[in-house]
Amino acid sequence: MLFLLETIETAVHDYYSKLLYDNPLVYPIDVLKMKRVGRFRTFHFMITLEVTPVVGPYISVGKDRLTMIQSRSI
Repeated sequence: MLFLLETIETAVHDYYSKLLYDNPLVYPIDVLKMKRVGRFRTFHFMITLEVTPVVGPYISVGKDRLTMIQSRSI
């Protein structure tokens, strides 16, 4: 999750920059689905996440679903 956090925050900030003055924080992050795209023992994944962006200590501004394709070559 730590490897994806910067990408998740960038996607959320880009979307909400048109609607809000401040950039929301993203927590919690729930993994809804994780699927291996390639064959057996590859590192290509499609990950579906549900994030809750908040402004301030606890004011939720929505619930968003992100689908990302993460690949890593060895």
